[in-house]
Amino acid sequence: MSLAKFYDSQSQKDHYLLRSRPTLINRTGLKSLVAFDDRFQVVTDLLNRDIKTGFKVLDYGCGDGVYESLLSKKTSISSKFYAVDISGEQLKKAKDLFFETSLISEDNPKTKYPDGYFDLIICSEVLEHVFSPENIISELHRVLKIGGILILTVPNYGSLQIRLSSLFTGRSPMVNYPRNLEHIRFYSVDDIKQLISKYFKVSQIKGIGSLLFAKWNFPIHFPMPRFLQQISNFLLPGLANGLLFVLRK
Repeated sequence: MSLAKFYDSQSQKDHYLLRSRPTLINRTGLKSLVAFDDRFQVVTDLLNRDIKTGFKVLDYGCGDGVYESLLSKKTSISSKFYAVDISGEQLKKAKDLFFETSLISEDNPKTKYPDGYFDLIICSEVLEHVFSPENIISELHRVLKIGGILILTVPNYGSLQIRLSSLFTGRSPMVNYPRNLEHIRFYSVDDIKQLISKYFKVSQIKGIGSLLFAKWNFPIHFPMPRFLQQISNFLLPGLANGLLFVLRK
């Protein structure tokens, strides 16, 4: 089965319907005091901060457009948003959020856009799903303006959760088959630095997710106070569940 067919399959379509989960970003009451997968909140806050009026924004591997669905109204109407993905089914679901959508091939990550076309690019939870991430990074560099921003997120292979899970159980749910069906590449902070070193300068590295034990990465779930999650993700990004890079061309 090709990657495109894999992500078009019913099981994967259901798994990636992120827009239907309001708790991804809206935490209220006591839930706001407990650590959670804060990738969506952190990235959305960055987008609301960094997207300026008249920007052209590319979401590379957009899925169902979860970030665009979470943006403030002011940000949404201030710029033009473009999307590419290998899944035609996902693009259909996301079409209402974008000025333009395009299907790309898993064998050829190049887009139809000219050099230096975009002011900001989102590439979130994409590189762990592809065989040749260096080709994607090269393409993102090509279509980003000089001085433009790339917001990149990946799961963190060096996370404390994976280290301890591997130590005590001999495996990690995020890494080992059959729990993990879709991740085929794995990255730590240094891996991403090496991958982007020829193309981008690092403006910020931050941890996302929980330093302690989420269900996805560890056999046992331990709730962590939200304030400790925020402090540890800032001070110890290399141990967090996921990694956020803010890069400039």
